[in-house]
Amino acid sequence: MQARAYVRNHSFTVGQPASFDTTDQAPSALEFLMAALGGCLAVGFQWRASRRGIGVRNLEVSLRASCDNILVFLGVEDGGNPGLKAIEGSLYVDADLEDDVLQALWEETVIRSPLAQSLLRGVPVQVEVRRA
Repeated sequence: MQARAYVRNHSFTVGQPASFDTTDQAPSALEFLMAALGGCLAVGFQWRASRRGIGVRNLEVSLRASCDNILVFLGVEDGGNPGLKAIEGSLYVDADLEDDVLQALWEETVIRSPLAQSLLRGVPVQVEVRRA
């Protein structure tokens, strides 16, 4: 129950979407999505801070998500949505800047994040079936 994903000159293994087994050999697609969002926000914040001459000593983005009804994916239930219901998190940062500057920098990071904005606006997804 794994897939191989290829992105430019990189590849990685994606595990099954609905597993709670800590011994799975690969992160799920939802875990990759969360990691991608956290990474996008962390790198975006660091980049924006560096452009303003603000040194960031330490930074962590901690995210958590809840599924609407993962049992739909498993075919156990038909009602509900197998997707994420909500994503919440925190930015932990150690840098020399005032709270208002920190807040403004974070808001700009979220506004300019391609991944955060794609999730926030619910970008349409259309994937066609084709025979190989």
